[in-house]
Amino acid sequence: NASVHCLVVRNVVIVNQDGSMNFSTITDAVAAAPNDSMSTSGYFLKYITAGIYEEYVSIAKTTLCTPRQF
Repeated sequence: NASVHCLVVRNVVIVNQDGSMNFSTITDAVAAAPNDSMSTSGYFLKYITAGIYEEYVSIAKTTLCTPRQF
């Protein structure tokens, strides 16, 4: 018996340090995410490319959804 879990994604952004994608810093990508959006309207998904990001990032626990939760 297989189960299927679906995730609604409203917007996908990519963080790349060289600036060739949507954002060059993780902080800017987090700041662009909508506040208090309902999960039924879709998640703001961020892909972060490999690299060393020398920045402090703060994410409110209520807005965080990790892949383990899917």
